[in-house]
Amino acid sequence: MEEMRETFGKYLATLGSEYDNMYVLDADLKTSTRTVLFEDVYPKRFVQCGIAEQNMVGISAGLALEGKIPVICTFAAFLSQRVLDQVNTSLAYPHINVKLAAAYSGIYASMCGATHQSLEDLAIMRAMPGMYVAAPGDNRELQQVMKAAMEHEGPVYYRVNRGAPDSSISDGHTFSWGKGHVLREGDDITIVSTGITSQWALEAANKLSSYGVSARVLHMPSIKPFDEELLIKAAKETGQVFTVENHSVIGGLGGLVAEVLSYHHPTRIVRIGIQDHFCETAADDVLTEHYGIGCDAIVERILEK
Repeated sequence: MEEMRETFGKYLATLGSEYDNMYVLDADLKTSTRTVLFEDVYPKRFVQCGIAEQNMVGISAGLALEGKIPVICTFAAFLSQRVLDQVNTSLAYPHINVKLAAAYSGIYASMCGATHQSLEDLAIMRAMPGMYVAAPGDNRELQQVMKAAMEHEGPVYYRVNRGAPDSSISDGHTFSWGKGHVLREGDDITIVSTGITSQWALEAANKLSSYGVSARVLHMPSIKPFDEELLIKAAKETGQVFTVENHSVIGGLGGLVAEVLSYHHPTRIVRIGIQDHFCETAADDVLTEHYGIGCDAIVERILEK
């Protein structure tokens, strides 16, 4: 399986052939983010901003005002926090047509530790007026998100993971803003997930069947706008909801699900994700199990409830 960041870099170059007004801006991480693959094909439409992320946002706003479609890329931790004021004031407030590609999202930051992990980015970005937010589950869905971002007029924030996700999440589905997908039908509980954790949510649901638990799995790649209708229907039919995310349980998918259901259909919710703390440094597979978002940990958490 190909790493998501590799798919990202290759598809940037593909989009570059479709949109001759597309520019890519990077903050001194082009080999890590794989934006270098766009630079190789379109060097005159690639802007290396260096370790000056705030300037990068300002430059992108200027390009957009001149009719270009800029895609800016750096690590999610920097794109959601280091440049937050510039994103809010220079992009979101005037509704500027810039796309924010957030690399190394969630806890997976190539052993760089807490300073490079982004546990709050979805919460920050979905709270920003006018910002569209997405977390694709696999490489094919990432390509669909990237295309949808280019077609949307306004600021978009989407996650790009470093590792190689399972390739089955988007099978039979096409990404659309505001729409989620049923990956598995079930009657006893609903598991709601987004991004790459949907692969483990689906695996856990299949494993739960051997324990007599029929779990429905909803994959929600579009965080904002959000598919409230699909969620409410599942909550009404199953009566209990578990959320799974590569993000803090505060303000992310779990918080979003709680907000929707508390208003429309109060339901018992268990939020599986990163609790209220910074994370440690370790290999990706170790972090997955340590912080309870892998298949076995999800199964164990559901069975104990």
